Amino acid sequence: EIETDESVKIQMCNCTSSGCLKLYCECFKANRYCGGHCRCSCCSNSSEHEAKRHKAMQGILMRNPFAFRSKIESKGDADFQDVDIITQSQIVLKE
Repeated sequence: EIETDESVKIQMCNCTSSGCLKLYCECFKANRYCGGHCRCSCCSNSSEHEAKRHKAMQGILMRNPFAFRSKIESKGDADFQDVDIITQSQIVLKE
């Protein structure tokens, strides 16, 4: 883990043979590219491999439509809030 200036923790991946295109890759699971902070090898989770990355994401979403959805916990208790998914990159909370 790396802490940025805003005290946000960024997970580093250490993938060796998956090409960073499986859900156990911290970066891929968080729907972000691997970066210089990662220690992965043979990485395909980058803008240079966008077509391959997109194909892998679609395959995972076909099996599990909620695979990339964040689990949002309320601060007061451990109950999960209801969410509506509008697109894979935009999550809106129900009021």
